[in-house]
Amino acid sequence: IIQEEILISSCLNCHASETAITKQSGLDLTNDEAYSEMLNVVPKNIAAKEDGLVIVSNEGGMKGLAKSFLWEKINAYDREHYLSDHPEYGQMMPPGENFLSDGQLQFVRAWIEAGAPETGVVVDEKLLLDSNRYSPPEFSPLNPPEKGIQLHIKPFEIKPNFELLSQLDKRGAIISARSENYDFVSRCFFPNYGIDEDPVTGSAHTLLAPYWSLELNKKDLIAKQLSKRGGILHLTVNDDRVNIGGRTSVFLKGEIIL
Repeated sequence: IIQEEILISSCLNCHASETAITKQSGLDLTNDEAYSEMLNVVPKNIAAKEDGLVIVSNEGGMKGLAKSFLWEKINAYDREHYLSDHPEYGQMMPPGENFLSDGQLQFVRAWIEAGAPETGVVVDEKLLLDSNRYSPPEFSPLNPPEKGIQLHIKPFEIKPNFELLSQLDKRGAIISARSENYDFVSRCFFPNYGIDEDPVTGSAHTLLAPYWSLELNKKDLIAKQLSKRGGILHLTVNDDRVNIGGRTSVFLKGEIIL
């Protein structure tokens, strides 16, 4: 049930075979390998390893739960503790504040507390009916500083002027920024090519990935392009090349004869 109702629906997008995240984390959650990839396996995350965690512990009870890195990564209701005390653990999962439902969280918790068995029924499936989800608290301003000023800029929409953009003597325009939920986000505009805003632009990320790799001092990155359709990209910077992965759909097949 965990494989079908939780891992495949919420985790496989990042942790499928051969994705950049799978190579980075060492965690492959495809059908045949998921259980063996998690049970009592030491995570690649150095901080979690030094803290004595395993991806999923079969020790059972609260002790097993406390030793399970998976629970640390998905327990949205402990988000403030996670971000404050364990920033080196990386971002919470699933990324993008797409938190698991309360039912899914309780199901995983009960499974780990039962010793994380591979087979058998140890958790009531009715838990999965609870579709409520954790919602982060509203922003709370800090106390005013003794010197200087404090600003809080709320999220705002970027409304590009495509007429002006089309007058550029360049291919297009790319904007990018840091993100709480991804390593960085971006939008790409190419009105000169008849594309006001490109949904997901692989070529743009061959420029963005090296830049953010230097800024963040890391080779493996997760990015999101914030177009209307949107898309998540898994990026690995290898010297003068950028490997790009993500979830795609086949729309055309053919043969080229040379």
